[in-house]
Amino acid sequence: MKSSVFLILICFLLGLWQEPEIASARQLDIFKSAKPFSIHFLFSGRIPNIESLESKEIEPLIKQFKEEEGRLKTLEEKNLLFLALGYLHLIKRDEEEALNYLENKIRGNFILQDLRMVFESQARIELAKKASTAGDYPAAIQNLEESLRIYLDLHRAYPSSPYQVDLPRLMAEIEKQLGDLYFETKQFHMAWQFYRKALMREFVGNEAHQMVVHLALAKTYDSEHNLEEALDIYTFLLDSYDDPQVESSARAFLDTRRQDMINRKLPVQALDLRLNRTESRSGSESKQTARKSPNNGYQHPHVQDFYAAVKQNDFPAIFDTAFRILSEYPGLFEARGVISKTNQMVFDFIQKGNEWEETIDRILHLYPPMELRRLAFLLWKNQYSTQAARVYSVILEEHPTEVESSHMALYFLGRIHEDLGNNDQALKFYQQLLQKYDYGDYVQSAEFKIPWVHRLQGKLEQAEQEFQAFLDRFNPRAPEYESNLLSAYNFVAASYYWLAQTQSALNKTDKSKITLRKLVELHPLNFYAMLARVELNMDALSFVKEELPSPESQARQPGLGEMGRKRLKRAEKLISIGFLEKGLNELAQVTHGSESNAFLHHLIELFLKAGGYEKTIALSWALSLRNNHDSLPSRLIETLFPEAFMEKARLEAEPYRLDPYLVLALMRQESAFNPNAHSSANAMGLMQLIPQTAKRVAHSLGEPTPESEDLKNPSLNIKLGVKYLNHLLEMFGDNPVYALAAYNAGPNRVKKWREIRSSLGDIEFIESIPFNETRNYVKKVLRNFVIYKNLYEKKNFTSWEQILAIRMSPATSDN
Repeated sequence: MKSSVFLILICFLLGLWQEPEIASARQLDIFKSAKPFSIHFLFSGRIPNIESLESKEIEPLIKQFKEEEGRLKTLEEKNLLFLALGYLHLIKRDEEEALNYLENKIRGNFILQDLRMVFESQARIELAKKASTAGDYPAAIQNLEESLRIYLDLHRAYPSSPYQVDLPRLMAEIEKQLGDLYFETKQFHMAWQFYRKALMREFVGNEAHQMVVHLALAKTYDSEHNLEEALDIYTFLLDSYDDPQVESSARAFLDTRRQDMINRKLPVQALDLRLNRTESRSGSESKQTARKSPNNGYQHPHVQDFYAAVKQNDFPAIFDTAFRILSEYPGLFEARGVISKTNQMVFDFIQKGNEWEETIDRILHLYPPMELRRLAFLLWKNQYSTQAARVYSVILEEHPTEVESSHMALYFLGRIHEDLGNNDQALKFYQQLLQKYDYGDYVQSAEFKIPWVHRLQGKLEQAEQEFQAFLDRFNPRAPEYESNLLSAYNFVAASYYWLAQTQSALNKTDKSKITLRKLVELHPLNFYAMLARVELNMDALSFVKEELPSPESQARQPGLGEMGRKRLKRAEKLISIGFLEKGLNELAQVTHGSESNAFLHHLIELFLKAGGYEKTIALSWALSLRNNHDSLPSRLIETLFPEAFMEKARLEAEPYRLDPYLVLALMRQESAFNPNAHSSANAMGLMQLIPQTAKRVAHSLGEPTPESEDLKNPSLNIKLGVKYLNHLLEMFGDNPVYALAAYNAGPNRVKKWREIRSSLGDIEFIESIPFNETRNYVKKVLRNFVIYKNLYEKKNFTSWEQILAIRMSPATSDN
């Protein structure tokens, strides 16, 4: 004890003793996640997506990366380069070289260690496949066991890794393969162990995996003459799966081992019973229709009669039985689907060209208001306006106190009469709506429609007053403006424009210009603001200030949290070496810090570099909105309207002399440049093609018939989408207004709309489009087109006719 104290005293006097240091935050954060990482350490310009390379692109990129190795100075940069090289050699099928980089060259604390382990495990699996094919089972087993060990280490060491979700499936697949290899080498006990482990792994969609492993396990028991266990598994499989592979395997087992099992007094009859039941079920498939009850499972005779009439398309019987069920048995449990089926049959009846029948009216008077609304809207949406009006009238007659339904009925009756040219009757319904209701989905629409119809009637003074009154109500400085803005926004901008047009028609030129300037000031990115700038001879991008510096970028923001900082650092590093999708997935997990404009801009630039255009546009819009889209730096407008997929758009548009910026304008609106976009209407990809439309266009081009998933391929989607757009332009005389409306709502609808509105000019036609979605779609695509042309070609339109000129001159398209 004394000697220890004496030694410490000597060290202190000699200056050798130092107080132990408290570890700083910088030392604890081994990944330095608080410090941003430059995504341009390898690529100064566009970063290639190394996960979507063509085979011919792999070797040149490997060569480029190897040349960069000597230039890199930090361990951080070299580790990233080696990770990328390991991956490139892996997809080149050179697994030995891939492992050289992944196992031997990456050193130190590496924030993407989990991804390195995934690639290393994949390389081992590929080596195992090659060894197995060559008959070298020991080498195959060794590689698979090493691959499994890596995944187990990953599972234990990196609980927050995004690859955790796939690990149970990946490990189960390896364990199944190991079981197969041990079975092949007759090491049945080892095979049994790995099959049992594979069965213990739980993951989504593992039913097919479980079946295959159970079959392998049964075969293993059989090989070891454990017939009781094999019998049990086959019995379990027949109870659990209706699958021909299960049936054939169980039957083969029974045929081969029947006598042995009988000798051991095993319950063979259990398997016999199940196989006989399966055979009986299989043999009766062709008789399924005959075996069905003639009443389709319904017990009530009137319900039976109704569905029998539906099956025969016997419309009189359908309507008669529907009336009887709804009038006499409205609470019948079996009658729950009668109304929705009747709605469909009414629509089919009208669609076949039949005249409306009195029996339909009798049924409608028994309908609840919600079902009446559904039927009326179905008819109206498909251009059966007169029939829709009858249904909406029933709502007003039978359910005048049902506010939501009556409110909707009044508006659509106004719309229908407006479309039919009965403007006085249309005004009557719009005015009646406003007299009865001061709130609801269609109040603002009706308030806009009244001056709109008066303007079409030539009652300009009245229209001017009513447009102005509408705008006064939605004064942006009024306290209630924000709460009303969401439903009124589109009509506010439209009201400013049409008020200006009305004032111009009344020779109030100065007032008209003042109104247009107000429109530009309050709604700088609106379609009508673009038109106002054309009329005022203003620059289309007057809200963009070239002299403003690019938004300040701040790569870190207080409040990101430990995991937020780590995910951001991972994203930066993944993007820097071309793992763009993986980088986007990490960025999507960064949920804090967006209140800072500078940090938001950093995220925007990261998403843009990674090709996450949808998020780029959304964040840019949020940042722009904070300044009411006014006085924006040019860099921000470029991220709002990126030149995504421009090379492909130009390549496909050139043969048709179509302006590629119109293609970009459409893609931006359709999918926000998300190749994987999939709408509720089953539209797919960048240009949101319906698979059936895509097949027709592909056939016209002599292309193979695409599957739905093929439409997520940007090159194919743009090729087919541009062809279809050109077809619609040709159909509608190269007028993009009608072609774009047809792209969204279908050409047949647009033809009918044109017939109804033949007296209207292009811009009036846009405002009169019945569908809100289509009306706003046409406006936004044309708005996008004007901005793209001005932003990237410095094209300043001076007339509406120039905007419509979407064909390139031969000289221009050749350049």
